[in-house]
Amino acid sequence: MASLYSANVLFPSLLFSSSSSSSVVTPLAYRPYDTSPAKINRRLSSSFSSAALPFDLSPPPIDHDLLDTMTIAGAKVSEDGVIGTFDNDEEALDAVENGVAVVDLSHYGRIRVSGEDRVQFLHNQSTANFEILHEGQGCDTVFVTPTARTIDIAHAWVMKTAITLVVSPVTRERITHMLKKYIFFADKVEIQDITEQTSLFIMEALSLADIVGQPYGSHKHYNVNGMPITVGVGNIISEEGYSLLMSPAAAESVWKAIIGHGAIPMGSNAWETLRILQGRPTPGKELTDEFNVLEANLWNAVSLNKGCYKGQETISRLVTYDGIKQRLWGIRVSSPVEPGSTISVNGKKVGKVTSFTTGKRASQPLGLGYIKRKAASEGDSVIIGDDVEGTVVEVPFLALSISSAQKSTNFSATCPLDFGYVLRAPWSSSNCKVLNSTPQLSNGSAIPTSSKGQCCQNLLSLFGVAMAQHLKETSLFQLPNLETSASCIQEFQSKLNSLSLPSNLTSFCFDPIQFVNTPYICASIQTIQDWDRKLGNSTVLNSGCRSDLEDLTACDGCVAAGFRVQQQLIAIDGNASHSTDCFYFTILYAAGIVNEFGPESTGAMSCIFSIDLKKDGSSSKRHLALIFGLAGAGMAVLCMSLVLGLYIWWNKRWRKNDDVEMESTVSRRRMRPNTSVWFKFQELERATDSFSQKNFIGRGGFGVVYKGTLADGTNVAVKKIIESDFQGNDEFCNEVDIISNLKHRNLVSLRGVV
Repeated sequence: MASLYSANVLFPSLLFSSSSSSSVVTPLAYRPYDTSPAKINRRLSSSFSSAALPFDLSPPPIDHDLLDTMTIAGAKVSEDGVIGTFDNDEEALDAVENGVAVVDLSHYGRIRVSGEDRVQFLHNQSTANFEILHEGQGCDTVFVTPTARTIDIAHAWVMKTAITLVVSPVTRERITHMLKKYIFFADKVEIQDITEQTSLFIMEALSLADIVGQPYGSHKHYNVNGMPITVGVGNIISEEGYSLLMSPAAAESVWKAIIGHGAIPMGSNAWETLRILQGRPTPGKELTDEFNVLEANLWNAVSLNKGCYKGQETISRLVTYDGIKQRLWGIRVSSPVEPGSTISVNGKKVGKVTSFTTGKRASQPLGLGYIKRKAASEGDSVIIGDDVEGTVVEVPFLALSISSAQKSTNFSATCPLDFGYVLRAPWSSSNCKVLNSTPQLSNGSAIPTSSKGQCCQNLLSLFGVAMAQHLKETSLFQLPNLETSASCIQEFQSKLNSLSLPSNLTSFCFDPIQFVNTPYICASIQTIQDWDRKLGNSTVLNSGCRSDLEDLTACDGCVAAGFRVQQQLIAIDGNASHSTDCFYFTILYAAGIVNEFGPESTGAMSCIFSIDLKKDGSSSKRHLALIFGLAGAGMAVLCMSLVLGLYIWWNKRWRKNDDVEMESTVSRRRMRPNTSVWFKFQELERATDSFSQKNFIGRGGFGVVYKGTLADGTNVAVKKIIESDFQGNDEFCNEVDIISNLKHRNLVSLRGVV
């Protein structure tokens, strides 16, 4: 059989013309199927194209000769056009190790994402960090649900004007529909299913990836005798091998050239065997709504420090609080088992089998399955079903993620913050002491929502003291990455543990991503230099917050200055939903940069951070006069409140029959503390045409979303809560609070509730 050493050997009659010989590319090398010592070392001349796809997508497939060629060669074709086998499965699997195998995966989905905002769009919709990739590079990325349950792992190629995704056949339509659904009005993005307009071949040569010298996902475009082909490093199930993307019109000629020079054709049956032996999870088996992306061990395809994306909050919490309860493993078994069979250790069920293959020549029976982390790991013995013995083993595809998982869960990053003041400062922790690992107090009653909120606010302010000092020392408002943030949260919790406070307080109150540096909150400010460019070298904070803030008058002036600067930042940012972040940045700047006494001073902690500090006796005497004065003023306010209350009661009683329009007008003026408005239900019914199906946008957490138009012409999105999804007013308020504080350039701010 002919040797296969370089890509030009595959296409001897289709090589580039001599006019393009000035551009030379290192040959794509493979081990020869024939062990002849003769070596072919010719160079490939290329005509490199930087187009998004190097062939025209407009013509429909017109060449059906490939299927005829495969059928003549012995291919068994299913009703949906997929090649099951060439009656050579064992030979094809041998060729993977000893030569070259080629498989037609044109039934896999190809999705083209184009438009000016394509990178940011995919960055927000999947787990990989697309912003660090350049043209000619690629990666794996996972599409997940909002709770990080797995949909599919896609192979992505970043091209000049588009990103091409290769997805599983069973998720092609779902992912295409999902991506289209999440395009916002202002997004310049186009989603196109190009599966029928392209062909995809995979070439397997697993043992010689080191010869290639190019990173996984790298790809180039070649023009072979007028037939454009994109060649990429990697083949969906491993980093070894190559992917060939081309026009259907070129597919038959390319296939013949590959087979004509010694490659062994492989059908989908052998490909499935290879998938399991490699340990690559697939939708419907390992990737389902039952398992999250980290349980599937897809760490290599997940970025932990890129900022906001779908499923990010769940993923960061899983990492920070060690919430990964099970893991996908390979299981070497003594005899065949069925997918779905239970996995047991010492008679106790600890997992289940998801896939199984007998391997090459039925000599390598191997299953894939999820096993509880504390029950078994590599090398441990398990029982499958009733009596089949098995051993937990690592498999190549999943092994790629081991180092990433260890780095992410061990938090090798060192926290740069000093939390010593948590033990020194006399802060009041009473609101936090009632919280524990269950949502109830010791007497069985529910923990008041107010206690949770007050405790979390106290802890955020307390954490902010260290962040202000960090700002002073580094000029950075936030921490550099998610690992550092998670490490600091753990260290902060350790200080709280020393005060005999509940060990899960930070899991109640913090999300590690909220302390990570990002340009997408508060006027793109990340450093003091950014602050100065936006606001100038001096603001009202510099005069209002410099002195000792234990003086109440000075404190009032500082707080007022803080609100003025916050409003300036919101005006610069243009997004009112960033108001909380801008206020937090204002606090950090006032305490860390402006105040002469520093963030750990009593004045800064009590005034700027509003931390409730325990007062000693002398402090009480010093403020005794103030207390009496405030008490007198309080009585006056109480009297005025009673009069006002009587007036409101009378007004409601005698004007309750006013028309709905008047009530709606009044309701729009009732602002909630987060600047949102209480609307009347009738207003939103009119805005959405009684929640008409034609205005349906999609379903989100806890409800269905409709587009609508308010009476003043404002376009809005209206989420109609599904009552069965809620557990009362507390959960509704929590949903409103979450929406109010969502921060993303493609999200609109909350206008109001009803």
